[in-house]
Amino acid sequence: MDKNTTESDKKKYPWTLKRVLAWITICAIAAMYIVTLILALLSSSGADTAFKVSLLMTIFLPIAAWVIIWAVGFLGHKKTIASFNIMNSNPKARKEMEDAAKKFNEDHPEDGGADESDKGVLK
Repeated sequence: MDKNTTESDKKKYPWTLKRVLAWITICAIAAMYIVTLILALLSSSGADTAFKVSLLMTIFLPIAAWVIIWAVGFLGHKKTIASFNIMNSNPKARKEMEDAAKKFNEDHPEDGGADESDKGVLK
């Protein structure tokens, strides 16, 4: 083990599926660009096809990585960066927000509500 690496560093940056998949995607895209550049510099007949494939894969690979991360999280019943559950992503913060909104509404009744002077008057 390296002297500069501690146990807390290992816990802080674990090699999760998300991280591994992101690095694989980055390396694949970089490799495609390098191959395309080499083919273009060598005036190869397949350079134009390699360029088109690189453009398509630049769009496809990140989307595929996102789908894989989402599917693994969904099947494992875990929240991931790709989860759709926006409203319940942080239940504690959502409860605090709802409680604050409820307290505010109790302290400040909405304008236009009926009070003693409005009885029988249509607005």
